Amino acid sequence: MDIQRARISVCAHRAFTIVELLVSISIIGILITILMPFLNGVRQQTIEQVCIVHIRSASTAITEYSMDYRAFVPFGGNEAHVIDAPYGEQVHVGGINGLGDGRWALLMPDFWSGDNWSEGMRCPKQPAYDPDSPQWPNISMMTDGFLHEPWFDLSSAFHLTVDSLSEEVEDSDQYRVAAQKIHNVRYPSSKALLFEQFGFCIPDTPKNNAWKDLVQTQLLPTSLVTVDGSAFRYARRNAYRPSLGVGCDYTLNGVQGRDVDRRLEGLDAFARMSGNTWGEPPEE
Repeated sequence: MDIQRARISVCAHRAFTIVELLVSISIIGILITILMPFLNGVRQQTIEQVCIVHIRSASTAITEYSMDYRAFVPFGGNEAHVIDAPYGEQVHVGGINGLGDGRWALLMPDFWSGDNWSEGMRCPKQPAYDPDSPQWPNISMMTDGFLHEPWFDLSSAFHLTVDSLSEEVEDSDQYRVAAQKIHNVRYPSSKALLFEQFGFCIPDTPKNNAWKDLVQTQLLPTSLVTVDGSAFRYARRNAYRPSLGVGCDYTLNGVQGRDVDRRLEGLDAFARMSGNTWGEPPEE
């Protein structure tokens, strides 16, 4: 009886054999291989959703600003000039360039934390401003943190006149500047208020990175928020009749123009094109 119990005890505590261990490791490796694309997809979706939340937060700040300033959207002035930024540098604003590259934030110092703008106003993947980095700046505008401001661009339609945005105007020398009020927008509106000029949180794939290096992210879905507060991912080249080939910025008919056709979300960026001609929007 004692011998039988000893045999049972030895069998109960027998370790894995090498073969069993290798099989277990192989199974774990296969499971990881299967799950990794799914996990990466979930991580990417989370980043994009955070970016959407942040651009909506930034648009809310602009709307609240307009309430305090007689409905005017942040405006850089009729003439280009230099102002002192809260981070101790001088920045050019105003004129035909308006408050581009996120410089609308300069009019909202409450969102300056002392060393950066509030995270809730920026894309979560926007690189930190770091001129001391040995890689700063390199040839890629997508990877360098060479701007303090949040890279959510305010549409140029909010500081250029309607005549400046007509199809007949082909030279920026013909642009005319004018402050716009938020209620100048015609509702219901699909007019973009803020959009990502460069899509930091576009998925990293060889094809996408090639477009990013060419600074051509209007071909790919990026974050956008309309005047009515709707925020989503959208390929700007799918916008209604974009002027200069980049939708949501120089919109025909100014702030009363339509930028977004929600039916085109997720479609190829050239879905609206027929030959070299932009497709027409449907009848009202």
